[in-house]
Amino acid sequence: MNDLEARLAEAFSARAGSVQSEDLSDRPLPASIVPLWRRTPVLMAAAACLAVVATSAVVLAGLPQRHEGPRPAGPTPQVVLPTDVGVDWPRAKASARPRLDLDGDGTVETVQLLAEPSEDFDGRVRLQTTLSGSGDRAFGVIDIGTSIGVDALAPIDADRDGDQELVIYHEATDDVMDQLVVVLDLRDGLLVEAPQSSPGLLMRGTAPVPDDAPVGDYYQLVQIRDYWIEDGRLFSSSSHNAFAEYMGGMNVARPERLVVSLVEWVLRDDGVLEPMPADEPCRVVELGGPAKGRACEPGERDAPPRVAPVADEVVRVGGTFSSRVGYRYDVRVEAGGGDPTLVVANEDGRRVEQPLDLGPDPVVFTQQPLGVLSDGASVVAAADDAVSSRMTVFGQDRDRMVPYEVVGDIELGSGVTAGGAGLRTWLTTGGSLVTAVHTGDGDAWDVFTWTGFRGHKMGAIPRGTVCFDDIADPDTARTC
Repeated sequence: MNDLEARLAEAFSARAGSVQSEDLSDRPLPASIVPLWRRTPVLMAAAACLAVVATSAVVLAGLPQRHEGPRPAGPTPQVVLPTDVGVDWPRAKASARPRLDLDGDGTVETVQLLAEPSEDFDGRVRLQTTLSGSGDRAFGVIDIGTSIGVDALAPIDADRDGDQELVIYHEATDDVMDQLVVVLDLRDGLLVEAPQSSPGLLMRGTAPVPDDAPVGDYYQLVQIRDYWIEDGRLFSSSSHNAFAEYMGGMNVARPERLVVSLVEWVLRDDGVLEPMPADEPCRVVELGGPAKGRACEPGERDAPPRVAPVADEVVRVGGTFSSRVGYRYDVRVEAGGGDPTLVVANEDGRRVEQPLDLGPDPVVFTQQPLGVLSDGASVVAAADDAVSSRMTVFGQDRDRMVPYEVVGDIELGSGVTAGGAGLRTWLTTGGSLVTAVHTGDGDAWDVFTWTGFRGHKMGAIPRGTVCFDDIADPDTARTC
């Protein structure tokens, strides 16, 4: 056993008994493509209800499991003492004045935040106060990429010594969708930033999977992470599985019920902030619910994606319908000298026509594909309304209805893939365009939803593996 394995074994031994075999899952969530938007990789959290202590592996849905052994531990983080600068800096604009008991004497101190002058408000921040117990001045200096609107969370006591640590939160400089925290500890009269033994784990947002994992052209696989403070204790969570993040990081295909690993951040004697297994290391977080969630039930897993009810209403040649969700338009399918023609009439009076190269009797779904929106009307047309081998999404571009180009390895339509796997595609009443590809394993299907990208392109976003009692009836979907 090497040093890292020994450290992991020692740290996890106290919690190993709480993990059941049904808590573990290696069922793959397919991923097929290379990332268009890359962000700095960070260390991953431990899976299966165990927390990260050094660096460890995560059960990633959709990723083949490699058996290369643990990665070598990185260098031990060092506490860096602040330089005494910024006494004459102006007060940080729109920023907090945190109040907490820094020296543990029962009296709270008020911390002033001063901003290093800079044109873009991206200078350093000086934190200073007078300690109530000794009357001495204490200060610290942090560089968080902004010096305006600096705010603090509730104080914590991460080393259980009776005094409180200051917690500052801020946006990540490389991704405004992510939120990071800085913990400052009073050490020898200085407000010292506590380095984290697992950088990147303590955050709110998403973290890319390791470099050697497969990812996609229009999405990347990420873990979902969060943090919160409860009763003076700092906790953070990481999803067991990885999910597709797309549209430049604006959207994550997260389930409504998410299983996460939970750690508590503890301040060591050397001033380093370290994640340790929480009392209940496996938690379930509901979409829109509190970050701490609830304790896992035995065998509980992420919720399957919503794939029903099915929107199966269609029109054929001679039929019409109106769409009043979002962009308003009317549709008619006309017979022509050759292929039937899709005719779209906008509210502003524009009339757009598009031949349907889908055989003599195509169908057009009355449900708008909300995940593949365009600057105007968007419709789904198919060769028939049953098991269609061909399906096309059209999006309006000024005075044209443009067929979207499918990118990636997933096929759009129903029937059998080029590789011989079963293929089914349908629309839901919520506007999701869903494709399921049979895994070859019983009633399990890999499920994708379609989203549009620039240049009249669309790609399939992996949503998980779902079991169907009857694939012809998506209402029978269930967790495998």
